[in-house]
Amino acid sequence: MNKFNKDKSYKKIYFLILISILFCGKSFSQQELLYSQYVYNMNVINPAYSGSKKILSATLLSRTQLDDYGAGSSTYLVSMNSPILKNMGVGFSILSNKVGPSTEREMFADFAYTISISNDHKLALGVKVGAIFSNIDYLSLGVIDPALQENVSVINPNFGVGLYYYGKNFYVGISAPTILEIGRLGSIVQETATYVSKNTNLYFSAGYVFKYGRDYKIKPFTLLSSTASSSFSVELGTNVMCKDKIEFGASYRYKNSYSLMASMEVSENFRIGYAYDKLLNDLEVISPTSHELFVIFNLKNDRYVSPRFF
Repeated sequence: MNKFNKDKSYKKIYFLILISILFCGKSFSQQELLYSQYVYNMNVINPAYSGSKKILSATLLSRTQLDDYGAGSSTYLVSMNSPILKNMGVGFSILSNKVGPSTEREMFADFAYTISISNDHKLALGVKVGAIFSNIDYLSLGVIDPALQENVSVINPNFGVGLYYYGKNFYVGISAPTILEIGRLGSIVQETATYVSKNTNLYFSAGYVFKYGRDYKIKPFTLLSSTASSSFSVELGTNVMCKDKIEFGASYRYKNSYSLMASMEVSENFRIGYAYDKLLNDLEVISPTSHELFVIFNLKNDRYVSPRFF
């Protein structure tokens, strides 16, 4: 075997090992949240957020993880949410995550109903319905192995629920975006593919906006997530906004990663942003850094008198 074929074989073996690690067990415990800028796309993890900004808001997001071998994963997100009628909101999200020959797509629709607790405080109840589509394209590997000569796919319908309590300067949310335990494509370095049980992810989110002088706002936030398998994640972060136009900040996910982020309002309706992630756990050997870009479109209208900053 010449050097070129050896390198090609090693890369295929590497992809097999990579996918096995990412799709099995606790090595990839954050199966729901695959990006950093969730504050701008809260309806993806909490359907009750839909319509809370009183305007139509849409997001395009791209995230790439790179390792020392030039391989990694890519994540793409399209999401939208908007108020309808008086106390109702709707939204949808399409999330795609690709690791080598393995692809997972999530497609969900969101519905929210809002109750006024007082003039400034509101409580929204939300439900999310959709499906998760998982696929491994074994044939693209070109590996001569009887167990890897047929692609494997699975479709899992699912639903989620959420509560979102908020006012002009704060929010508190709790949600379970996928309640049903589903089968995911698991270890592929076996005679046949297996399906790994996915425990329900429970999220608690909170944030506040502090005014500092006339031009600055400080926006601390937190996200706690947990599963029935005792997997627990804590993230703390703070953003600083200048003149309601430029925003920058950082966050830290306990024993997992840290993120640096920035965004800018380029016009009345558009905001663009970037985030850099550095993993700190054992997966650093595989995916040390992530780069994330997003564009947000906000269709402002007459009801956008008091702007929301989350």
